[in-house]
Amino acid sequence: MRLESLWIYPIKGARGIALERVAVQAAGFESDRRWMIVNSQGQFMTQRQHPQLARLTVAIAPEGLGLSFGGNPAPVLIPLEPTGAECPVQVWRTQTIGLDQGKAIAQWLSHCLETPCRLVAQSPHHPRPTDPAYAPGGQVSFADGYPVLLTNTASLRDLNERIRANQGQPVGMERFRPNLVVESGQPFGEDQWRSLRIGGVVLKAVKGCDRCIVTTTDQQTGVRDPHKEPLKTLTTFRQRQGKLYFGENLVPQSEGVIQVGDRVEILS
Repeated sequence: MRLESLWIYPIKGARGIALERVAVQAAGFESDRRWMIVNSQGQFMTQRQHPQLARLTVAIAPEGLGLSFGGNPAPVLIPLEPTGAECPVQVWRTQTIGLDQGKAIAQWLSHCLETPCRLVAQSPHHPRPTDPAYAPGGQVSFADGYPVLLTNTASLRDLNERIRANQGQPVGMERFRPNLVVESGQPFGEDQWRSLRIGGVVLKAVKGCDRCIVTTTDQQTGVRDPHKEPLKTLTTFRQRQGKLYFGENLVPQSEGVIQVGDRVEILS
């Protein structure tokens, strides 16, 4: 097996960026979900409630993070080194501290998303822990729960065959917003993977990824699938205890650089 593609999502909920190589850190990929949009109460905002976030594109340059929405560029660049006034923020049940990125970007985002909001960066002085029930002692960015998400090309092929059989339209892997996409010939083989090595980096699988309405959102237009695919088909064969699963959450056991084309070795 080999690594087919790599993805980061610098701003949680915004459109992803495909990379050829990436540095793997304890809390996940470098620059992945290190920024987040919050409402006036400091609660995180994602495509679950705001599907139009799929139209928010991000570009990383040495001078900073550039944003645009529907072709409309942001008035300022976001510094790559986290700065700003500390403010309390919340991701699911986790409360932590973010760094406010200022009035100009807040006004622009509020106009684009048609709701009051602000952009925050993750503070290096306030690490966010992973769920101790599955990954005790780990760290995570502003991602939902775990540092790295893996998906499998064979699993998507299997899912799309079932969607076609249901007279639906196949979906792309971008709907699942993975970090790592592994090219494999075994559908849902990732369910059994516990430890793997990619390049020189070892990662531990800790939990299957349960899926939500974001997977029904076109990642270019922000439009929801009227037939609720792929959730409709996942319900027929990937449901466990009321949740639908596709992909695996991973926690890095070492740091290093990985790149597209690297061998993927299953250790256990």
